[in-house]
Amino acid sequence: VTAGQGGVTATARAMKPGFPQFAAALRAVPEFIELPAAAITALHAAATEAHIAAGAQIIVKSDPADSLMVLVAGRLRVSAASVEGRAIAFRVVEPVEVVGEIAALDGGARTADVTAVQD
Repeated sequence: VTAGQGGVTATARAMKPGFPQFAAALRAVPEFIELPAAAITALHAAATEAHIAAGAQIIVKSDPADSLMVLVAGRLRVSAASVEGRAIAFRVVEPVEVVGEIAALDGGARTADVTAVQD
């Protein structure tokens, strides 16, 4: 789910996540633990879906952030380039996990690249 100045978008394979999955994913992020139920309901209602094909880069390190995503299906790789220029993967995002929340919450730039590895 993308939530921020640019609106709200849910990344999904075939459908928007059910509310229980959506709420559980957001509440797994420490900054959202105390988010009121009404806010989660509003985010879920505003969410849209998008199919992301394997190999597509969906977040580019250093880009400005105005969103976060809840992965509904598939798998994402979070990585950054080493000093030598090699991609170092440091997280795999599984379904019903949030990605992109750091920069979206602090208003800074993206801290890593995110690529779909399984759609």
